[in-house]
Amino acid sequence: MKEIWLLIDNGKILDKVYTNSAENAELLFKRDRDWIFSDTAFVISEGCWLNELQLNSLESQTYEG
Repeated sequence: MKEIWLLIDNGKILDKVYTNSAENAELLFKRDRDWIFSDTAFVISEGCWLNELQLNSLESQTYEG
């Protein structure tokens, strides 16, 4: 099943592709789009990235009880 995959570096979305796996996305980023990966760059599905953002947002909230 195809989904959107993101190329993230230092918390910023650099690019996105629509394909069926992280491996295919990485190949497309490297081969077709000429991205050079740094030590901080990674590929993640858009859904996972949005979940991470939401989780980080919830963890950073302070609760007064």
